Formats: sequence, C-alpha cells, structure tokens
Amino acid sequence: MITITVSDFDQVIGHKAFPDRPAKCPHCYSSSMKDVEVLGAYDGPLFWECETCGIQLLRFSRRTTDKHLRKVKDLHFCLEEKWMDNICEELPN
Repeated sequence: MITITVSDFDQVIGHKAFPDRPAKCPHCYSSSMKDVEVLGAYDGPLFWECETCGIQLLRFSRRTTDKHLRKVKDLHFCLEEKWMDNICEELPN
C-alpha cells in the first residue's frame, strides 16, 4: 500500500517552473532527466527528476503543483496484482 503525500516530493528545489523537460539537470548537469507522473493528480508529468542526483524540478508553479497534489492527498494505492482495481479513498480494512 502506498499513500502519496506532498512529503514524497521533498527533493523539489526552488520555485522556478520548467514547462518543458530540461535537457540537462541545472544542479549536476546530467542529461538523464525523467518525467514524474502522479496517478490521479494530473494527466501527464507533474515533475521532472534527475536520474543522477535525484533533484526534482517543478513543471508548474508551486501553487498549481500543490493544487494537483491535493487531489490525491487521501488516495491510497495497492500495488499488488490488479492494483488498478484497488484505488481507495480511505485505508482498506
């Protein structure tokens, strides 16, 4: 069971938004940037993450990102077999 909270995104740095995935990490200059999607929060990447140093970059403003993350603050995901059938609005028994 995974509960997504804003604290799961504690490697987000700064307030600058990067609407497009950066070609290189502004922290370590690695070109290994990946999309980070949050199921149920937004249809598409919500963050960019450097696979080398782990820094996360905002795609949208912090206000917009927080708005999207609030959509899933009470969702719990079961990653066992058939996990898409087990998205709950409260912790299961």
